[in-house]
Amino acid sequence: MSDAYSKLKVAQLKAKLKERAQSGAGEKEDLVRRLQLCDAGDKHALPDGRNPTTLKAAEFRKALASHGLPCDLSINTRDELMQSLIDALKSEGGGTSAEAGSSAGGGGGGEDADELATRLALQVLELGEAGNPEGVLSLLGAAITRATPFAAQRKAYLSLARIIHPDKLPKLGQATKAFQHLVRAFEVLTAPEAPPQAAKAAARAHTAISRSNDGCFKTHLFCPRCKSQWGSADSGGLKVYCCALCLCDFGCMTAEHRCPLCRKPFEYHPRDYHRQVTCGNARCSGTFGFWLYHVPARPPPGVSREELAEHLGCCTDKKAHAAHAAAVAAAGERRAKKAEARDAQAEAQNLAVWQFLGGDDSQAWLLTDTQLRAVCAANGLTPRGDSTSDLIHQLEASAYAGEEASDGWQPEESSSRRKRAAAGKSYKEESDDDDE
Repeated sequence: MSDAYSKLKVAQLKAKLKERAQSGAGEKEDLVRRLQLCDAGDKHALPDGRNPTTLKAAEFRKALASHGLPCDLSINTRDELMQSLIDALKSEGGGTSAEAGSSAGGGGGGEDADELATRLALQVLELGEAGNPEGVLSLLGAAITRATPFAAQRKAYLSLARIIHPDKLPKLGQATKAFQHLVRAFEVLTAPEAPPQAAKAAARAHTAISRSNDGCFKTHLFCPRCKSQWGSADSGGLKVYCCALCLCDFGCMTAEHRCPLCRKPFEYHPRDYHRQVTCGNARCSGTFGFWLYHVPARPPPGVSREELAEHLGCCTDKKAHAAHAAAVAAAGERRAKKAEARDAQAEAQNLAVWQFLGGDDSQAWLLTDTQLRAVCAANGLTPRGDSTSDLIHQLEASAYAGEEASDGWQPEESSSRRKRAAAGKSYKEESDDDDE
């Protein structure tokens, strides 16, 4: 039956799950596994004859607790806990659990919870003494390495801690030592990697926090409710963002993170920010890091800008002065480019508004001097005069006369200009009066 499910399309799998009143969320592998659990639940029902996959949340937790199984949905998924419950029902019915394998606390082959906890504790003790932290956290089946996301490492650690906690193994004298090895394995795998000597020397030479962005990506974040992308032009890089589509408030912890390699969601934790991790999806084995946005070094704590300026005036280090001058010049160039870009954008907006209003000379006051000269040149006029009003009057005279202004034209001799001057109005004010 599993092969038959694998050949179905996602829409068909979701339709079958809907018929069984099961969730249709997840990848295709999750849907196939959920249908397999439903079939297994039909064969290994509860004592009252019900399929365990039909239980509500409260009933499901009670069923897990009655069999001595973990029942925390914040650590294990419902499918994983359901597999544990079905394995326990198989063992009670004398069946074999080879079809699905044992899972956290589920046991197999007739092994009860105490025997399983004792066996796992002894394995943790053996692997811990051998210095194999990855093997310790991988005892429950999921391969855990240093590159595994922190959320998956924590999940494996908590699942094992629930099983081999010394309070649950009062008869095992080495339970405390085994639990200490488990804690140490988790700390070793989640600790940040020690930087090489060259990086240490560079860190001592610079006060700013920095690292390489090799193999790092600017990962895409999405709203956890409507899946719209975060980090677009309207988000502004806020730590807490209100989705413009569904008004859901979320941040980096609650947002949906997607792997930059396979584009599938993965669980993110802030402790992964400076690590190279894998997304944990079955078909994606690549590692990646998170892009670090470098921030310029700030003055040391307790040092004011006046003290820094005084130091700059007294310093005799020519190389430091040259580096500072180059940095100041580069910053000035960046500011000039930004200002130029803002001015260009403003000019483009003004020109678009003027053209939208019909491109009439009565609205020419919307344009800048540069644009007015360009409009004059486009109309075959030679721009004369330095002020904005002179350029506007030249366009006005050309529009009213229907011909190019003569070479002897002078702004002071214009009759319309003299009329406006006598009335004490500018061209813009006269245009406003006409509009009224």
